[in-house]
Amino acid sequence: MHRCFDAYINDAYSAAHRKHASLVGFPLVLPAFAGRVMQSEYEANTAIATKEFDGQVTMVIGGTKATDVIGVMETLGDKIDTFCMGGIAGQLFQRAAGYDVGYDRHEGLDLYDSQWEKNKDVIQELLEERRDQIMLAEGLAYEGDDGERAEHDNEELDAGEFDYMDISAETVEKYDPVIRDSDAVFMKGALGVFEDEKFSVGTVGAVKAIAETDCFSVVGGGDTSRSIEMYGLDEADFDHVSIAGGAYIRALTGDDLPGVELLIDAAE
Repeated sequence: MHRCFDAYINDAYSAAHRKHASLVGFPLVLPAFAGRVMQSEYEANTAIATKEFDGQVTMVIGGTKATDVIGVMETLGDKIDTFCMGGIAGQLFQRAAGYDVGYDRHEGLDLYDSQWEKNKDVIQELLEERRDQIMLAEGLAYEGDDGERAEHDNEELDAGEFDYMDISAETVEKYDPVIRDSDAVFMKGALGVFEDEKFSVGTVGAVKAIAETDCFSVVGGGDTSRSIEMYGLDEADFDHVSIAGGAYIRALTGDDLPGVELLIDAAE
């Protein structure tokens, strides 16, 4: 091995949470270093734990993996002033608040109910203990009979009849000043099905507010970062745009990243 290579450089932060031989084997037998992408990703994604911010710290939370973001909320509850909720995670918190949403409507679809069963106690506890920190959607959007976007306020929600695909425009207006008044904003997960333009209002509204705010900003997750390019925004308007998913979550929750830990050991 040493006859063929002088050193090993790991630049795959997105895979740093995995214990694959290509990530954790080489540092055991070769001098090992972090690449520039690995360095920038690690520094940005751990900033919430390592940086001190003078003003409000906000986290915009969405996506489809509620279990992941619930872990982040548990771990970072004392570091975040406000959580702006959307996506499937947001709908499960709305369900906990007593609204008729966050249920699987179609047979064979497993997005909501299994995650609810696994996490309902934690969700209800978080909502009860941190209600002042957690901002829920005021309503949700669905596809009307004419194929256009339509919206229900929370009191009108009916998970048995409608598939909800985005937070409401009123919710975007509620989240916007919170984001703009923040000293730091971290975003994990899309707030709606932004790939369909009529359901991009939530995600794009949050991302644009972050881009236009003079704050420290990290937008994470492959889907969320894809919305920046899709809707003509500029990555330069953010301090960091991470394509990492699982590794980003682990960094936020303080869990070890095997691919990173071995590089730290090598440096020491």
